[in-house]
Order: sequence, then C-alpha cells, then structure tokens
Amino acid sequence: MPRAFPAGHGRIEAAVDHAVVQEALQLPASDFEDAVAAAAARSAGCECIATRDPKGFRGSPVRSLTPEAVVPLLGGAESER
Repeated sequence: MPRAFPAGHGRIEAAVDHAVVQEALQLPASDFEDAVAAAAARSAGCECIATRDPKGFRGSPVRSLTPEAVVPLLGGAESER
C-alpha cells in the first residue's frame, strides 16, 4: 500500500514560488488559495492533500482526501487514534 507521507514524517512542507503561482493560475479551481495548495503539493511530489473540503480541489493535479480517508494510509500508531 502506498504511504501518504515519507516514513517518519507527519507532514510535507511545500514551497510556493513563482512557478507554483503560475501553475495555480492555470488550474480550474474556483478558490485561488486551494489552487496554490494543489500546485505546491504537486511540486513537492505529494501523493494527496488532506482536506475537509475535497470539492475545493476539483481539477487538482494531486488527489484530495478527507482526513478520515488519509488516516488508514498512515499506518502504525496514527491509524489507531
């Protein structure tokens, strides 16, 4: 099963630079902040975005999942919480 995060990490920090903003402007998202998050996640090589608003990431180059859907992907102690 693919892991949502690299082993030993609880999150990935994704940089926002000119290229990410340019990509975000081209995405079909209705919310610019969601588009920036999606473009930054793609740039950082993320497998998914954990969000309570997956509809806000329609058209995202990275799939969006609810926190409840991400938990089983984490494995280990995180999935027992």
